[in-house]
Amino acid sequence: MVEHVPDLDAKFYAATQVMDDARHVETYAPLLHEKFELSHPMTPPLQALLNNVIEESRWDFTYLGMQVMIEGLALAAFQAIRDLICNLVATNNHGTADSFLKGQHAYLYRGKCTY
Repeated sequence: MVEHVPDLDAKFYAATQVMDDARHVETYAPLLHEKFELSHPMTPPLQALLNNVIEESRWDFTYLGMQVMIEGLALAAFQAIRDLICNLVATNNHGTADSFLKGQHAYLYRGKCTY
Protein backbone atom coordinates (compact mmCIF):
# COMPACT_ATOMS: atom_id res chain seq x y z
CA MET A 1 0.00 0.00 0.00
CA VAL A 2 2.76 2.42 0.86
CA GLU A 3 4.34 2.09 -2.59
CA HIS A 4 1.15 2.89 -4.49
CA VAL A 5 0.09 6.19 -2.96
CA PRO A 6 0.93 9.35 -4.89
CA ASP A 7 2.48 11.67 -2.31
CA LEU A 8 4.73 11.67 0.73
CA ASP A 9 2.04 12.48 3.31
CA ALA A 10 -0.06 9.56 2.11
CA LYS A 11 3.03 7.31 2.31
CA PHE A 12 3.62 8.38 5.92
CA TYR A 13 -0.02 7.72 6.79
CA ALA A 14 0.04 4.29 5.13
CA ALA A 15 3.33 3.36 6.80
CA THR A 16 1.97 4.35 10.21
CA GLN A 17 -1.15 2.27 9.68
CA VAL A 18 0.90 -0.74 8.59
CA MET A 19 3.12 -0.36 11.66
CA ASP A 20 0.10 -0.11 13.99
CA ASP A 21 -1.53 -3.17 12.46
CA ALA A 22 1.71 -5.15 12.69
CA ARG A 23 1.90 -4.25 16.40
CA HIS A 24 -1.66 -5.50 16.88
CA VAL A 25 -0.90 -8.79 15.13
CA GLU A 26 2.27 -9.29 17.18
CA THR A 27 0.39 -8.56 20.41
CA TYR A 28 -2.70 -10.62 19.74
CA ALA A 29 -1.30 -13.69 17.96
CA PRO A 30 0.28 -15.22 21.09
CA LEU A 31 -2.76 -14.30 23.19
CA LEU A 32 -5.19 -15.95 20.78
CA HIS A 33 -3.06 -19.04 20.22
CA GLU A 34 -1.75 -19.65 23.74
CA LYS A 35 -4.38 -18.25 26.11
CA PHE A 36 -7.56 -18.86 24.15
CA GLU A 37 -6.38 -21.59 21.74
CA LEU A 38 -8.31 -19.73 19.07
CA SER A 39 -7.56 -19.40 15.39
CA HIS A 40 -9.84 -18.83 12.43
CA PRO A 41 -8.34 -19.27 8.97
CA MET A 42 -9.49 -16.95 6.23
CA THR A 43 -12.42 -18.33 4.26
CA PRO A 44 -12.08 -18.66 0.46
CA PRO A 45 -14.69 -15.94 -0.28
CA LEU A 46 -12.97 -13.52 2.10
CA GLN A 47 -9.59 -14.35 0.55
CA ALA A 48 -11.02 -13.67 -2.94
CA LEU A 49 -12.44 -10.33 -1.79
CA LEU A 50 -9.14 -9.36 -0.19
CA ASN A 51 -7.27 -10.30 -3.37
CA ASN A 52 -9.64 -8.10 -5.41
CA VAL A 53 -9.01 -5.17 -3.07
CA ILE A 54 -5.23 -5.62 -3.08
CA GLU A 55 -5.00 -6.11 -6.85
CA GLU A 56 -7.07 -3.01 -7.66
CA SER A 57 -4.99 -0.64 -9.78
CA ARG A 58 -6.50 2.53 -8.31
CA TRP A 59 -4.75 3.21 -5.01
CA ASP A 60 -7.71 5.07 -3.52
CA PHE A 61 -9.99 2.07 -4.10
CA THR A 62 -7.44 -0.19 -2.43
CA TYR A 63 -7.27 2.18 0.56
CA LEU A 64 -11.04 2.36 0.83
CA GLY A 65 -11.41 -1.40 0.46
CA MET A 66 -8.80 -2.07 3.12
CA GLN A 67 -10.35 0.48 5.45
CA VAL A 68 -13.85 -0.94 5.11
CA MET A 69 -13.00 -4.63 4.97
CA ILE A 70 -9.90 -5.14 7.08
CA GLU A 71 -10.51 -2.45 9.68
CA GLY A 72 -14.14 -3.51 10.00
CA LEU A 73 -13.11 -7.11 10.59
CA ALA A 74 -10.42 -5.99 12.99
CA LEU A 75 -12.89 -3.97 15.08
CA ALA A 76 -15.26 -6.94 15.19
CA ALA A 77 -12.38 -9.19 16.27
CA PHE A 78 -11.30 -6.69 18.94
CA GLN A 79 -14.83 -6.68 20.34
CA ALA A 80 -14.93 -10.49 20.39
CA ILE A 81 -11.55 -10.57 22.18
CA ARG A 82 -12.83 -8.01 24.69
CA ASP A 83 -15.79 -10.27 25.42
CA LEU A 84 -13.50 -13.30 25.83
CA ILE A 85 -11.25 -11.41 28.22
CA CYS A 86 -14.18 -10.07 30.24
CA ASN A 87 -15.60 -13.58 30.54
CA LEU A 88 -12.20 -14.92 31.53
CA VAL A 89 -11.78 -12.27 34.22
CA ALA A 90 -15.31 -12.91 35.52
CA THR A 91 -15.04 -16.71 35.69
CA ASN A 92 -11.41 -17.58 36.46
CA ASN A 93 -10.49 -15.26 39.32
CA HIS A 94 -6.89 -15.04 38.08
CA GLY A 95 -6.80 -11.47 39.25
CA THR A 96 -3.70 -9.60 38.14
CA ALA A 97 -2.85 -11.60 34.99
CA ASP A 98 -6.35 -11.37 33.53
CA SER A 99 -6.71 -7.75 34.59
CA PHE A 100 -3.47 -7.07 32.71
CA LEU A 101 -4.97 -8.69 29.58
CA LYS A 102 -8.07 -6.55 29.96
CA GLY A 103 -6.00 -3.38 30.29
CA GLN A 104 -3.72 -4.32 27.40
CA HIS A 105 -6.70 -4.99 25.17
CA ALA A 106 -8.37 -1.71 26.13
CA TYR A 107 -5.17 0.18 25.28
CA LEU A 108 -4.83 -1.44 21.86
CA TYR A 109 -8.55 -1.10 21.11
CA ARG A 110 -8.38 2.65 21.74
CA GLY A 111 -5.53 2.85 19.25
CA LYS A 112 -7.46 0.83 16.67
CA CYS A 113 -10.42 3.19 16.93
CA THR A 114 -8.37 6.24 16.02
CA TYR A 115 -8.38 5.65 12.28
